[in-house]
Amino acid sequence: MVERAQVSLFLDQMRACATCNFRLERRTKNMETLAQLGMTIKDAKSRILRLTLNDYVSGPTPRSENSSQEAWVFQLEIDGVVIYVKVSIRLEPARCLCVSFHEAERPMMRPYAQEAKGER
Repeated sequence: MVERAQVSLFLDQMRACATCNFRLERRTKNMETLAQLGMTIKDAKSRILRLTLNDYVSGPTPRSENSSQEAWVFQLEIDGVVIYVKVSIRLEPARCLCVSFHEAERPMMRPYAQEAKGER
């Protein structure tokens, strides 16, 4: 598990990159989840920009078997649906890619969730 500061740094960088260039992969699962929730890609971006340390699940890990790019996993709950969010960034040129935004297929652990609740 990475340190809190590393997750916070990633989130700051992700927000900066998403402001410049944001893309959601148009996978069937992602698009079906957006439709199920009555959301647009713009809505998903808005939710992703509001991710916090509390939402962190894991990462960094390779984005895919064929990629050296890092990805980070977060969990959101939207209208009672637990959402698996996998995001990757590139700093030069700045770009945020949301690889996954779909209903979680299994339970996820958020290591900083309790800690973050205690800080509020």
